[in-house]
Amino acid sequence: DGPPVGHRPAEPAAAPRRRAPTVLIVDDSITTRTLQKTILQTHGYDVLLATDGVEALSTLRRSAHGIDVIVTDVEMPRMDGFALLDAVRADPRLSSIPVVLMTSRNEETDIRRGLEGGARAYLTKQGFEQGELLDTIRGVL
Repeated sequence: DGPPVGHRPAEPAAAPRRRAPTVLIVDDSITTRTLQKTILQTHGYDVLLATDGVEALSTLRRSAHGIDVIVTDVEMPRMDGFALLDAVRADPRLSSIPVVLMTSRNEETDIRRGLEGGARAYLTKQGFEQGELLDTIRGVL
């Protein structure tokens, strides 16, 4: 005797598909934006891009609920990364989004300013390693 005709074993319910985390990359260097975007997309992240703090704030205010982490340069025209960090922390709709500063500025005063200003991590571009970026993003999510 086999199973009744027309009977199929129950299939396990598909796990609900989680949305990929979305990272907003903010950097005035197209080379840096492209490199970070490629790394993150290769590892399953959705990526949005902005060229400076002004553009980033506009993007954040349009789609804050969909952005999981911000990776920003410090030195940019119009609005630098420190000013962007201050604006994000001051806005109740944005303040819970973790910010990672990634910059060529590696002076102790800059690092302290970023971390005391509310950045969850401060990475320097010298000796950049994709594993460090990926580990940092995983750690703040």
